[in-house]
Amino acid sequence: YRHVPGIPRLGIPDFLPTNGPAGVGTGGSRRPENQPFATALPAPVALAASFDVAIAERYGSLAGKETLHVGRTFLQGPTVNIHRTPYGGRNFESYGEDPYLAGQIAAANIRGTQKHGVPANVKHYIANNQEIDRFNVNELIDERTLREIYLPPFEAAMTEGQVASAMCSYPRINGTFACENRAV
Repeated sequence: YRHVPGIPRLGIPDFLPTNGPAGVGTGGSRRPENQPFATALPAPVALAASFDVAIAERYGSLAGKETLHVGRTFLQGPTVNIHRTPYGGRNFESYGEDPYLAGQIAAANIRGTQKHGVPANVKHYIANNQEIDRFNVNELIDERTLREIYLPPFEAAMTEGQVASAMCSYPRINGTFACENRAV
């Protein structure tokens, strides 16, 4: 059961997150007969293949509604990591190898989700391109590659999608963990 306690004295409510880059996760109930239902949405990489931001917004809207339906208040998605290797274990969860397309689809998806009052969470900032050794890997990425490939989808999610939050990735970027890294 996923629960992030709020801070009442600051007016911060509890967060009840659910994973959601490929549709809303319904986990949390220990009894299967109490498990809520949600739609199994197409893989986000297939959504991006449509090149249709209106469909992406509808996809996000359904995810926002279903987040509330399953009793959750916070959606961990979308994922905008760029496909750099076919071995990326979570490639299906993101929008492919085109940074511009990934950003546009993500921004629309986020707008759809958040119009229901459900905060979206763009992830995994940044360069989360492999599952094997993801806690130990050190991604060596030059400045130009960061600016042209890895950062644009996150920038679009933040500026055009007005995403509520971002999730850190696990790897180090040029020696420093992503969310401790002043350079990224």
